[in-house]
Amino acid sequence: MMDETDSRIMLELQKNSRQSNTEIAKKLGFSEATVRKRIQKMIKSRTISRFTIEVSTKTAFTAFTLISTEPQKKSGKLVEELARISGVKRIFELAGKTDYMAEINSANAEAFNDVIDRIRQTAGISNTESLVVLRIH
Repeated sequence: MMDETDSRIMLELQKNSRQSNTEIAKKLGFSEATVRKRIQKMIKSRTISRFTIEVSTKTAFTAFTLISTEPQKKSGKLVEELARISGVKRIFELAGKTDYMAEINSANAEAFNDVIDRIRQTAGISNTESLVVLRIH
C-alpha cells in the first residue's frame, strides 16, 4: 500500500520521471536512500509499471480513441491485435458504454487517420470515436 511518502514521490515522478532520486529527495526533504528504496519498492510491487515520456503536441499528433466492440469479441486477443498497430501507444480497458481507449501517437493527421482505419478494420470493432489532443497543460 502507498503511504503519504510514496504518494509524494509518485507525484514528483509524474511531473518529471527523468529527475534523479537526489533531486526528488531535496524537493521533498527526504534522504536519497529513502527515495531510491521507495521507488524500488513501488517498481517491485508494480505500483510503478514503467517510466515514459510525453510527446509534445508541437512535434506529434496525439489522440485518444474510444473503441466499442461486439459483445462476443471482447478478449485479450483483440487487445493484443490492437496493440500491434503502429501508432497505438497504449490500450486501456474501460467500464461503461465504451470497451477500450487507445492512446495514439502519429506524425500528423494523415498518419493518425491511417491508424484509425486499421483499428476500424480489426474484426470485432463496432465503433470508434476519437478525441484529438490540442494542447497539454
